[in-house]
Amino acid sequence: MLAAAPHDTSALNSVQSVATVPGKWIPVSERMPEDRISVILWDAEIGEVTSGHYSHKTQTFYHCGDAIENEITHWMPPPCAPQEPSLACISKRSQHLS
Repeated sequence: MLAAAPHDTSALNSVQSVATVPGKWIPVSERMPEDRISVILWDAEIGEVTSGHYSHKTQTFYHCGDAIENEITHWMPPPCAPQEPSLACISKRSQHLS
C-alpha cells in the first residue's frame, strides 16, 4: 500500500511546528501535516485534489476513514471558513436594495 511519497520522519519533526500558509502546496518530501488534522491533498496518481488527514502512527493518509492507497505528493491547509455576515452589514445591504 502506497500512502505517501517517501519522507524522512526525523527531519520532518523539526519543522512540524512551522506555521502553514493556506493556498500554498507543501511537498510531502519537505514535511507532513499535523497528526489527524484535515488538509487538502494532491493525488498525483489520478491528478486530482481531495481532502483527508495524515496519521503519524500509521504514516498513511485517510479520506472518509479509508486509507488512501494512491501517491499523495503535496498537501495544504484548508482555507478559512466563510464568515457569517454581520447584522449591520445585512441591514446596510437591504437599504441599498430598497
